[in-house]
Amino acid sequence: MGRKVIILVVLIIITICAAMCAGGCAKSPSTEKKGENWVLQLPPPEGPKAFTAYDIEPAEGGLWALPIFRFNDEDEIGRFVYGNVNVYIERTPDELVEGNYVAEATFYRSAEASGKRLYFYVLMHPLRGRYADWSSSDEFSFFVRNVNDFDVTLYFEIDDESGGGYENKIKLGPNAEQTIHVKVNELTAAGLNVSQTKRLTLWLVDSEIRDIATLQFDDFSLTGKDKDALLAMKSGAEAASQKELEGIGAGPRADYLPRISNDWDAVNEVVTRYDPGPIAGVTKCDVAVVGGGMSGCCAAIAAARAGSDVTLIEAYGFLGGMATAGMVFPFMSNRAGNEDIIQGIYLEIYRRMAAEGLAERDKDRPGIIWFDKEELKYILQEMCIEAGAKLMLHTWAEGPLKPWNEENGRVEGVMVGNKSGRIAVVADITIDCTGDGDIAAAAGCPYEQGRGYDPYTQSLTLFFRMGNVNTSTALGELYKRITRTQNDIPAEYLFKDKFDAAKAGGDLDADLPIDTIYFERTLSPGVVSVNATRVFKINPTDVLDLSYAEIEARDQVHQLGRFLIKYISGFERAFLQESAIQIGVRESRRIVGEYMLTGRDVLKAAKFDDVIARGAFGIDIHCADFSGCGITGLKLEEGESYDIPYRCLVPKEVDGIMMAGRCISASHIAFGSVRIMPVAAATGQAAGAAAALCVKDKVQPRDLNVAELQKLLITQGANLGK
Repeated sequence: MGRKVIILVVLIIITICAAMCAGGCAKSPSTEKKGENWVLQLPPPEGPKAFTAYDIEPAEGGLWALPIFRFNDEDEIGRFVYGNVNVYIERTPDELVEGNYVAEATFYRSAEASGKRLYFYVLMHPLRGRYADWSSSDEFSFFVRNVNDFDVTLYFEIDDESGGGYENKIKLGPNAEQTIHVKVNELTAAGLNVSQTKRLTLWLVDSEIRDIATLQFDDFSLTGKDKDALLAMKSGAEAASQKELEGIGAGPRADYLPRISNDWDAVNEVVTRYDPGPIAGVTKCDVAVVGGGMSGCCAAIAAARAGSDVTLIEAYGFLGGMATAGMVFPFMSNRAGNEDIIQGIYLEIYRRMAAEGLAERDKDRPGIIWFDKEELKYILQEMCIEAGAKLMLHTWAEGPLKPWNEENGRVEGVMVGNKSGRIAVVADITIDCTGDGDIAAAAGCPYEQGRGYDPYTQSLTLFFRMGNVNTSTALGELYKRITRTQNDIPAEYLFKDKFDAAKAGGDLDADLPIDTIYFERTLSPGVVSVNATRVFKINPTDVLDLSYAEIEARDQVHQLGRFLIKYISGFERAFLQESAIQIGVRESRRIVGEYMLTGRDVLKAAKFDDVIARGAFGIDIHCADFSGCGITGLKLEEGESYDIPYRCLVPKEVDGIMMAGRCISASHIAFGSVRIMPVAAATGQAAGAAAALCVKDKVQPRDLNVAELQKLLITQGANLGK
């Protein structure tokens, strides 16, 4: 009975509130029943306001005035005016004219350099860095008031787009105020290109002020005889602002960003179809690529080059994945014998870095590529932009978009989260390049993980680098200790004898699960990359396991850094230069596709009619524990390679999605080969090209004409062995 009373009271309150708000309250969220689900109906989000120019006004002498800034709108300060580090600007409620506000600029004298200029900038156009045409006006004016009890000299300069400028100054006594008038023909005579007026700069010299000086500014205006020309300037400013608001022309390269709409109809359509919960906006594309590592970048480039509208979603603020954030180094071999079996976009990336002197082939093992990770970030970014892909960085993919009322429905995009809120990325085809198969698994695609009898994958490694190393000595020591066979491991192999001594002497934890160390040269003089940390029995898709792995590995980094300095020749003056942003994951989920590549396929160099990529790297499995259970030394016959069939990129059961990189359909043993980054790049290119064809032909990935895909890949430079 009590429960019924509470419900009745709540309903009465809701009814009263609804009646009170009718016609007056802001629109609130509501719910609507869709089948068995309740769908949240969101009100249109309030986005940023477009700039609205002030109205044209009559002026003295039969002229017309176009106010540029009057600061009645709070948005004008911060959006159109700003100061340097020693100038603070705000909108003040002090009224010079009733109903008017002013901009108050406070100049703080620098304690370090007397005579320093303190700048206050006023941009003459709603877009920063753009310009306005003043050629049809006769005069520019603005109001200034000195609110100090001492004299100041106000300097002011008007610049054009090419750097030309008009400069003047005026002395203002205590509490003096003045409207400053500048004829446009004076600006022209001074060499200013008034058709490209860029900004007004106002400054004080700090040697002339007493620690702090405050000036008030208002009524920046243009006047002229030609009312229509002034009206055109007004409408042009508003149009430019609206263009900026829509994400067009907000910067010189804004076309590489996706358009996010918070239009009510677009948002409501997504909410109704997918029931994703509250969202802040919607963006649509042909192909959504989730993950900006080597596979994701190559997928985005391939799809965009094939004509698709592509959005690439990446959690970090840069691209490259394990090669950059994980500092995994170098690129392992892309060769079978003397043949580059992985070419296409991957080889193009190498050549572009090599042209800058920031990538090179190993002299003895030319399939291995040494590269600069900072250059790789830049090259991947540039190639994606040049191809026409749109980048959404600092964005975490939450899960797939699937119609809520369709059982086993196809994937139609992905929900992401970032600083803007939760965004729906609606796409015809989604490519999972997360490495962990996050989106495919969440979409209901079957997957495998672990060794078959437990969930543990290959061990995780946090790469780090040592600086100021005598690399000639250090690498010489390493190469003396690098030889072993499967059954004969010398005591000094990879400094195992040194580890035993360090543990016995208390310089390393006795239970440290590491007894060897390996490092490689880099392209930076005196710097080596260390591949030695190991964290075992980890499920990389479990947040607590992953957190544990990061913490334990970073502890190992510091122990190993001290060990290298004390025990290894060449490191005596070295220091720990940096560690990777995130731990390196060799293997996690393996999405089950229409075909699963096996270890036998790898070692027997299997060939497939639907080949879309090739590999030749031997099977290299890092054990999931410290028992020495890993597999090394299993290599293909010299000059041989295996095919990766297209079916490995197409998951069973679920449409609208593909996978590439470190989550394709392969067994635990086969993964010891296909996990390397050149193979990830090749499968990424294949998935991107396939997605573009699916969009063009309006088919699902499992129904694609593979012969057409192979032709496209060959056109894009891929080597399919045919």
